[in-house]
Amino acid sequence: MPHPSQRIHRDMIRLFKGVIIGVFSIFFFMLPGEMSATDIGFLV
Repeated sequence: MPHPSQRIHRDMIRLFKGVIIGVFSIFFFMLPGEMSATDIGFLV
């Protein structure tokens, strides 16, 4: 059984990753059509 602090830490990391993914997706949607899928794939 993991320690409670470890569980909280893991949840924080998962939340942080979710925020990063959300910001990146919004950023990509707001980009002009100039940016190609290869550029997005390279960043991800």
